[in-house]
Amino acid sequence: LPLENVLGRFEFKNGLVTMKDVNFQFRGAPVRFDHGTVKVEDTGQFELSVSDLWVEAIRFDQDLRKKMPPLMAQFARRLDDGRTFRARGDLMIGWSGKAGEPAWCKWDNALAVFDNNRVMTEIPLEHIHGQIDHVSGWSNGIALKVDGILNLGTVSVLGQQITNLESPFQVQGGVAQLENVRARFLGGEILGKGLISLDA
Repeated sequence: LPLENVLGRFEFKNGLVTMKDVNFQFRGAPVRFDHGTVKVEDTGQFELSVSDLWVEAIRFDQDLRKKMPPLMAQFARRLDDGRTFRARGDLMIGWSGKAGEPAWCKWDNALAVFDNNRVMTEIPLEHIHGQIDHVSGWSNGIALKVDGILNLGTVSVLGQQITNLESPFQVQGGVAQLENVRARFLGGEILGKGLISLDA
């Protein structure tokens, strides 16, 4: 997973690398972050942390999914309709250095923007316009947990347009739970809870 055209300020001191104003290309997508740190031990143990990370036009295509842990690839497959995503947030990645233990990834203060995207569940959610924000989460490639707020201007379900859809949500155990749904439909209002399976 090469990073290309890397620009920024990197300072190494006592085993800690401090990074500032970093820009690079990741699989053709522009990425930038304000500041961050990375520390690597002789054992291979490492921890990377970046703040205010921005990713433009990222695509979860088949080639990228092959390089993901199976759980993340399964989740990303649901989002792969050939369109790109835009996201920002704070990110941490680390590994204990112990053989057999997976690396982990955490994110916080995250935002993902949908622009005519699709989520390919059993009943597809299509023509999605809006965003998920206040997103936090954690994964080690075996388990995945995500919390946030869904705020969609429009989404199409079975050919019917739903507008102003809002709900806190949680993703865990292969299921996205919409905890308190409010939306507009055919001049009326939808209220309730919902589940969307993201499992195989």
